[in-house]
Amino acid sequence: MNHEEWKEKIFLIGDTELDAAERREIENHLKSCGDCRESLARWEPFPDVNPALIRLSRRYKLAIISNIDRHLLGRSLQRLAVRFDALITAEDVRAYKPNPEIFRQALTRLACPAQEVIHVAFGPEYDLQPAHALEFRIVFLNRQKLPPPEVPLEAEIADLEELSSLWKE
Repeated sequence: MNHEEWKEKIFLIGDTELDAAERREIENHLKSCGDCRESLARWEPFPDVNPALIRLSRRYKLAIISNIDRHLLGRSLQRLAVRFDALITAEDVRAYKPNPEIFRQALTRLACPAQEVIHVAFGPEYDLQPAHALEFRIVFLNRQKLPPPEVPLEAEIADLEELSSLWKE
C-alpha cells in the first residue's frame, strides 16, 4: 500500500468501516513509517473548522480527546485558530479510545458533569458509544453522509459550521 492509500485509510480510523485487524495494520504501519506518521501534523483542517471553533470558543469551553500522542497533537494544534481549554491524549491517560478512562479524564479537566459536555465526533465505536455510555451529549459529525450510528444523538451535522446554531445564546 502506498502513502496516499495509507493516508486515505487513516481518515477512517475510529469508524466502524475498519475492523480490528485493519486498524492494527494501519497502527503498525504508522509506527514504522515516520514520514507518514509525521505527515498527520501537516494536514490542514477542513475549511469549516477554524471559523466554527472561533465562534464556539466565545461561548463554550473547548477540549480535544485524542488517540494521538502529545507531540503530534501539538503540531496539529498549530493549524487551529483557538486555544483549547483541555487537551486529553491517550498518551496522558495511558488508555486509548474507546476506553472510558480517556473520557473520564476529560470530565475531570473540564470540571463539569458529563451532561454538560457535548461530544462531537464521527466514529461510533471509538467516540460516540463510549461518550454516550458516560452520559455525554452526542453530536454526530457526518461529513460522508453515512447512516446514523445506533447511539442517541442530540444532533447530526454535516460540518462544524452547523454546530454553533444548535443552541440558543
